[in-house]
Amino acid sequence: RGGAPGNDTEPEEDYTTGMIRLSSPPPIHLTPLVREIPWADPATLLPALANQPGIAFLDSARRDADTGRYSYLGFEPEVPLPQDDLDALGEHLSRWSLEPDPELPPFQGGVIGVLSYDLGQALESVPAHRGASLGFPRLSAQCYDVVASFDHAARKAWIVSTGVPEAHPKLRQAWAYARLERLNAILAKARDARADAVLPPAVPVRLEEAEARERYVEGARRVVEYIHAGDLCQANLSLRFEAPRPEGFDAIAAYLRLRERQPAPFAACIDTGHGWVLSASMERFVSLRDGEVETRPIKGTRPRGRTPEEDAALRDELAASAKDRAENLMIVDLLRNDLSRVCLPHSVRVPSLCAVESHAAVHHLVSTVRGELAPGLGATELLGATFPGGSITGAPKIRAMEIIAELESAPRGPYCGAVGWFGYDGAIDTSILIRTVLAGDTRISLSAGAGIVADSVPELEYEECVAKVRGIVEALAG
Repeated sequence: RGGAPGNDTEPEEDYTTGMIRLSSPPPIHLTPLVREIPWADPATLLPALANQPGIAFLDSARRDADTGRYSYLGFEPEVPLPQDDLDALGEHLSRWSLEPDPELPPFQGGVIGVLSYDLGQALESVPAHRGASLGFPRLSAQCYDVVASFDHAARKAWIVSTGVPEAHPKLRQAWAYARLERLNAILAKARDARADAVLPPAVPVRLEEAEARERYVEGARRVVEYIHAGDLCQANLSLRFEAPRPEGFDAIAAYLRLRERQPAPFAACIDTGHGWVLSASMERFVSLRDGEVETRPIKGTRPRGRTPEEDAALRDELAASAKDRAENLMIVDLLRNDLSRVCLPHSVRVPSLCAVESHAAVHHLVSTVRGELAPGLGATELLGATFPGGSITGAPKIRAMEIIAELESAPRGPYCGAVGWFGYDGAIDTSILIRTVLAGDTRISLSAGAGIVADSVPELEYEECVAKVRGIVEALAG
């Protein structure tokens, strides 16, 4: 398989220098094979797929028409891309093209990737955190040439197979057919096994704070001091919990318990090859489709109430909070600036500001920022201008990242990075990795952050972090 590209690279003479240079070949156009398959909730298939390598499940566990309609499931990635290399991701995506079928879910072949927060430090030339990492690379991206896609609203499912990396059309069609048949057979067995599937018993994970309460509170005080000194307006300081990975810990079972307790529109269960990323994120980072960019920053949090009356009161309190709205607005302004670096002039707009969204454990303030990507730019240029997300750094972004690296005790890894899909049609959809468990070979990590502003009470910011992780800790404990 493989073989020579389907388009020859023609040399061109540069008459200004007399040198011969090679022009970039046009992309190879893909016509994916598509087969509709019997409907099944993809989460019910996971236990029967536990032994498949490279599982990538992008899961709309909380359903709604705008952000929680589609799910995607793949495994056996065909082309692992170089780690830590955003340019390599861009080069791979630019080699292929396809015209998406509007009747199918948007991701119709491409790359699924995990971007660690630490990649942003490299992109922005910000000093790295001190301390040992969990061993995840800055960028882990793999080509999923065949995926199962699920439309929860229509209750329909399909297999889409591109034939990548074959360049020759006939070989590509044969490879796409073989891969489609293989995935179809595996999924059919998984559907048949659903009734007998039993999750392994929970192995309790006893997470302990990597930073003691006193250390976090002191860090938050330092952020407030930096704000009063004029260094920044806010910073998102995170609190980390860790534990040795217990014997018998099953990542898929842990994920399914997490999604049951905290269903989220941008949930994910990814085997990166360096550890598992188990996410119950409700925050879109950036999406790109038909030239339109969207980001949905979250700033402002209240816990859910124990009674309907208490819950409504907490929701109303968040909606009326001048502090939380100001915090959200700062990040909206930051993201408008980020998008303006790659979007057409005057195209960046805010169709929704500080709307309250209610999730399983918390209420959040969520805004929506949109823009039109400038011609000639694509996914990697968009990521280069916006990553990491402003809601998990602060404003101004660079200074906030410097202070975060100074005050936090260890690298964040994938936490506060992003996960998502990158299509061969140029479209992407990514979420910010919050409410996320990182399960490495020997350790498990869970973090939460709070936006520190000038009038923050450090002790209350600590309590906000604890509230955000409580449900995840309980899910991991079984």
